[in-house]
Amino acid sequence: MEYLSGSKQNKGFYKCKNCGTFVELKEYNTLPPCPTCGFNKFDNK
Repeated sequence: MEYLSGSKQNKGFYKCKNCGTFVELKEYNTLPPCPTCGFNKFDNK
């Protein structure tokens, strides 16, 4: 499933579909853009 930055997501790890960087949400929160490349699409790991 694809997740977009700016959307509210549950805690967990999200992998950038462009560069592979992982973003961790420690609680239900807004998914930020990738901190490495700025891309806005993620897969859930």
